[in-house]
Amino acid sequence: MTYKREMEKAIKSYLAPFGYKYNVKDDEFIKKINDDLTQTICYADATHNRKQYHLLTVIATVSSNLLNEILYQASDGMMNFRSVCASPAYLNTVNGKEAIHAEFIGERTMEENIAAFDRVYKEDVLQVFDKFKTTKDVLLSPLREELFNPYNRPYVRYYVPLAYYFNGEFDKAYEYIQERLDIEYKMIERFGPHESAKQTINTYEAIRKNLKQWIAERRQFKVDDEYLPHF
Repeated sequence: MTYKREMEKAIKSYLAPFGYKYNVKDDEFIKKINDDLTQTICYADATHNRKQYHLLTVIATVSSNLLNEILYQASDGMMNFRSVCASPAYLNTVNGKEAIHAEFIGERTMEENIAAFDRVYKEDVLQVFDKFKTTKDVLLSPLREELFNPYNRPYVRYYVPLAYYFNGEFDKAYEYIQERLDIEYKMIERFGPHESAKQTINTYEAIRKNLKQWIAERRQFKVDDEYLPHF
């Protein structure tokens, strides 16, 4: 068994008693919190050309089935994350640290490496999960997190106008959508039209259209024990 396989086996054994199941398809550990929320732990692995050495950059995520269903509706089906753990509520940064890191070093016993991983889980990862305990926490995370979207993932930006909608800041939702559209149009002017820009534009335009309709209808969604947005 390679050292990497030993490490992976040790991590799986460590997380299993906490209720995390390994999702082979997406290479992540998942745990259902309730009917709506799922916690996810995954990591990027770097060896820095060292034998029996792995530096793990750990990412903790809390996803909401409700939010991904609403995004699906708002985007006219163009953003469909209803069967995956996509979310705006993800962090790899805690207490000013640039990232959540765990090291596995061949010179240490696996028990020592797991003890170090245990500290990362309890001191850093659980802090992230404590930030997002409710569906509302997840929905409004783009507005509340100073280090929102640390990996600058394009799909995560689609959650931002929805966050403004749930928070009753409708003008800011429209402003954000227009800002993203202006960026795409400038990119097309500079580099020419391409399929990615077209999809992005169509998605934001669909979200704007549907938000306008929902606001006119005063549409609310049941979030935890309240209805949002407040009109």
